[in-house]
This record gives sequence, C-alpha cells and structure tokens, in this order.
Amino acid sequence: MINSWQSVVILLKQRRAEDKLKHAAQEWRTTFDAITDLISIHDKDNRIVRVNKAVADLLKTTPHELIGSSATK
Repeated sequence: MINSWQSVVILLKQRRAEDKLKHAAQEWRTTFDAITDLISIHDKDNRIVRVNKAVADLLKTTPHELIGSSATK
C-alpha cells in the first residue's frame, strides 16, 4: 500500500519527467527550425506532417499552413 508521502514522491518524479520531456521537445523544435536546409517530413500518403522554417520561408507561408497538404502538388 502506498502512503501519502510516497504518492507525493511519485507525483514529483512524474512531473520532473514531464518537464524534461517538454524541454527536450522544445529543444528539438528550435533545432529543427534553425536548420537552413529545406526539411519536410511526410506520412505514408505523402502528406506533409512537418516542415522547418526554411521550407515555409521559401514558400512564403507558415509551417502550420503546409501541414496536411500534399507534398506532390
């Protein structure tokens, strides 16, 4: 049986792990967008899942506007 102190410790550990994961995700996004080469990630249907800022800048749009569109058009 877990007492309330153990529950607090477990919750704190989970929170720290979540914070580390969020930080790593933000670091990845920042690095991805800092790359000046054109990078796009597509799904199996050739739809755009992710593009970096360089692609969006070249196409004079935002990454958000490109997500979901067909990469072949």
